Amino acid sequence: MASSSASSDNHGQYLSETSSRSLTNTVTVAHNFEITNFWELDGMGIGEYICSSTFNADGYDWNIRFFPKSMPGKKQHLPLDDGRFTIRCVLTVMTHHTQDVSSVAVPQSNLHNQLVEMMKDEESTDVTFSVGDQLFHAHRCMLAVRSPVFKAELFCDMEENATRHIKIDDMEPAIFGALLRFIYTDDFPGGCGVDKDAPLQHLFVAADRYGLDRLSAMCEGKLCQSIDVHIVASTLALAEQHHCMKLKNACLGFVSSQGVLAQIRETEDFRHLILSCPAILDEIIDKAAVATGRVVKRARRS
Repeated sequence: MASSSASSDNHGQYLSETSSRSLTNTVTVAHNFEITNFWELDGMGIGEYICSSTFNADGYDWNIRFFPKSMPGKKQHLPLDDGRFTIRCVLTVMTHHTQDVSSVAVPQSNLHNQLVEMMKDEESTDVTFSVGDQLFHAHRCMLAVRSPVFKAELFCDMEENATRHIKIDDMEPAIFGALLRFIYTDDFPGGCGVDKDAPLQHLFVAADRYGLDRLSAMCEGKLCQSIDVHIVASTLALAEQHHCMKLKNACLGFVSSQGVLAQIRETEDFRHLILSCPAILDEIIDKAAVATGRVVKRARRS
């Protein structure tokens, strides 16, 4: 007579036993919404607001809405001499789901770490790059599948197939190293010292040069968030040369803020911007006029 491992009650009926568990996932993001013209918002009515750009957290879209008329009466005591302040929103999204514990646990993917280790393993590489005083080892197949420019450079004909060493003269070693790390990981190379100012600009140029669109977009987003009086002119020139409208508009919006143009117009970067992109001056004037509510009349360019 066959036997069963299932439990039974007093009536001889066998009961199946199952289990489940509740799991919670937490995602936290931060968004900074800068108000640059607070005193000019005084004419807005009750219920009217200005809105930040949309940001994503755990697959949901969010934005910050600022209602100037809803601020308490003590607002005149805020340190807003220049009408500028930043609203920082730190948002945590918690989601819950139930898991059947009888399901097979699948190990988390380790491909990311394995590719990093492959990048460090010089024995398996088949091409080297000389950049400045440093040598970088890589795998031609990895470079080709990630970058159409590298593919053309490394596999365009039989002669190129024999290429084992390439010299790059117009790039800093740190920038090329960061570029390689992105190629192998698909993540922004944040620990390579290229996440702000001039190095970030150079990485953006390198990403555009090698057709790495995802890295280009990452750099553009970070440049939009790090604009200040020291780099806005050079960043605007970069945006104009590489046809990046979001970055260009962010720079124009910052330059048209109260007092910013006066701070940068005598700098070497601003003079270079006007010489290399003369039409941009009209756009700066138009943007500043819209920001201040003034009408600017000027002669047309011949």
